[in-house]
Amino acid sequence: MTITIPRKCHPILRPMWEAVNQRGISHSEFARRAGVSSHAIRNWREGTSPTLANLEACLNTVGLKLVIVPTVEPRFK
Repeated sequence: MTITIPRKCHPILRPMWEAVNQRGISHSEFARRAGVSSHAIRNWREGTSPTLANLEACLNTVGLKLVIVPTVEPRFK
């Protein structure tokens, strides 16, 4: 089963949905494995933002992690 990734989905979530689809995990199974409600995950596809803890749990479920990297030019010196 493939999860549709809407155009309005936040770009940071796209790699997660692509990984879920590559692994053939259903929406409900993904939520269960990550320990996040199906309702919350469904809302992320529609434009709401996950909490950091929920995002990390979901990313870890499909072998991904969130990494912060410096920008080219800092805004504040």
